[in-house]
Amino acid sequence: MALKDYNQWLECTQGSLKEELENIKNNSIEIEKRFLTELSFGTAGLRGILGAGTSRMNVHTVGAATQAFAEVVAEQGKGKTVAIACDSRINSMLFAKTAAQVFAANGIKAWIFDRIMPTPTLSFAVRQLGCSAGVMITASHNPAEYNGYKAYGEDGGQLTPDKADKIGKRMWALDCFRDVKSVSFEDGKASGLIQTVPEDVVDAYIASVSKLGADSARELNAKLPFVYTPLNGAGLECVCRVLREKGFDSMHIVEQQAAPDGNFPTCPYPNPEIPEAMAAGIALCKDVGAKMLIATDPDSDRLGVWSAQAGGEGRLLNGNEIAALLLDYICSGRVRSKTMPNKPVAVKSVVSSEFADKIAQSYGVEMRTVLTGFKYTAQVIAQLEQEGRADDFIFGFEESHGYLSGTHVRDKDGVNAALLICELAAKLWENEKTLADHLEELYQKHGRMFSRVVTKKFDGVHPMKDMNEAMDRLRKNSPAEFMGEKVTESTDFLSGVTVKADGTVSAADCEKTNMLRWRIGEDTRMIVRPSGTEPKMKIYFDITAPNLSQAADKADAFTKSLFAML
Repeated sequence: MALKDYNQWLECTQGSLKEELENIKNNSIEIEKRFLTELSFGTAGLRGILGAGTSRMNVHTVGAATQAFAEVVAEQGKGKTVAIACDSRINSMLFAKTAAQVFAANGIKAWIFDRIMPTPTLSFAVRQLGCSAGVMITASHNPAEYNGYKAYGEDGGQLTPDKADKIGKRMWALDCFRDVKSVSFEDGKASGLIQTVPEDVVDAYIASVSKLGADSARELNAKLPFVYTPLNGAGLECVCRVLREKGFDSMHIVEQQAAPDGNFPTCPYPNPEIPEAMAAGIALCKDVGAKMLIATDPDSDRLGVWSAQAGGEGRLLNGNEIAALLLDYICSGRVRSKTMPNKPVAVKSVVSSEFADKIAQSYGVEMRTVLTGFKYTAQVIAQLEQEGRADDFIFGFEESHGYLSGTHVRDKDGVNAALLICELAAKLWENEKTLADHLEELYQKHGRMFSRVVTKKFDGVHPMKDMNEAMDRLRKNSPAEFMGEKVTESTDFLSGVTVKADGTVSAADCEKTNMLRWRIGEDTRMIVRPSGTEPKMKIYFDITAPNLSQAADKADAFTKSLFAML
């Protein structure tokens, strides 16, 4: 089958894709890598390595996905429209225009941004323009060789599993060379079926984010010395506009990471969670005496933070720690301003730290736990709206550095998070404290909880298959102990069952998904789940310990034990 598809693509493709295929004509392994499997269309759309083939991101896979998406949108009735945006990745604008051309050929008006934009701006545009759907071309924080296609519904949130499954099945039932409708971009513009998103949509988004900040004094904000890097992505325009309008005038930009560049020359893995991506920004902090570095990922829906600290070199904060700081800042501000709702609600993903639950509880905030994926947070917001309680939502987050404090979008928003963390840092700096110093105060108040995420990558011809088989082995051979410590509770979220050490069985505390959780002894929670977009398994730790060093040693030991089982 792989060879048959290869031959069809070799015949039908042109340009660099054809050249790539000709270069692997006698290499069966490379042919299988490109054609043995197909890109999976999930709730986050598509994501894959750039190149030729059914398992790669290219104009043909983007065209097939868009044709299937257009057919589903068209079934909703006449007068349908879609908003399209892209980030700075290689071929992002090409793929955005390809999608617009396919939608237009199917009679669906496509609103497309004329320049790169953050993912939250796309979510906002879907709602602001009253669109039926949205498409964001991005691979988020993946390495430079990746690109992707995020699909959104009319609510501005990523697609529900049933709709994504429907599109995925249609996509691969199509012949991507014969069944995909398309018009030229110029003809689409001339007919009015392709139009540029009005500039006032961007202005409205900036205004909406700005309103989510506190009315802090501009002179206070102006004193905060800090550094920002967009990691060569799409965040520069919107982040700088919001922060400068709020008076943050002492902001330094990492020059070599300011311009959009899909090759990410100084950080091939542009993920603000990792030290390598933040190294240039940290170096600039030390050069200019800044006390904080903030970074947005390529599509600016995530935020990374480095903070100086008293008596130390400073450190990179993990996603759970940033969430704890933001949640406490929002809650304390609401209490001071007497704007806390009567029944406030915060939302976190199931793999996020339970430390946030303690902070929420201290302020009387209900913490709801949902599956990983911000679409589930969006569903909570929608439910609150239906109940007439939209204002009760105060914060949502995922440990993977995604945050949202408003209802202006239905996805995580790095621009929103950047404003909030800068406001908090400015208030702390007035008292000569940093974010890291304040985090230590939160640990002293609520108890120290260490969190870590470990990744195991799978390589080879069938990496996704190998990863899922490893999950099956863990599921069938769930351990009774780790490194001599007893498992007090195990949960298989796929079957929806929790089993305690005494044999008591109950329903899992979250919806069904391919994930395993163990509570070990009295102080450790460990969760394992496969990535839905990449061949890697993620292991999440929450460990309560007297100090971070002891907790880190325990996480190392448990990781070694788990890898041995795999």
